[in-house]
Amino acid sequence: MYTDQREAQIVAEVPEEEREKVLNEFREKFRSIMDRLVQQKLELYEELILLVVALGIFASLVTLNNLLAWVPALILDLLFRFMIMVGLVKVILET
Repeated sequence: MYTDQREAQIVAEVPEEEREKVLNEFREKFRSIMDRLVQQKLELYEELILLVVALGIFASLVTLNNLLAWVPALILDLLFRFMIMVGLVKVILET
């Protein structure tokens, strides 16, 4: 990577007393340049990123809802069967 090559070059060129200071300055400048670059690129898509996150959350919730939709029906079915078994309700079939 570029930073590794540049740091190796700094280590080779700079005296040992100043090496740590120069390396820290280089790392800080490089980090600030990269932060500004990423910030500029992300500003263009800021609204789109929020939309994608919202759609991802919505899709996850819909999937979870579809996977668990059978649970209430199962509970009601078991409750109804229990009520029939106990004699609280009677099934009357009319034709």
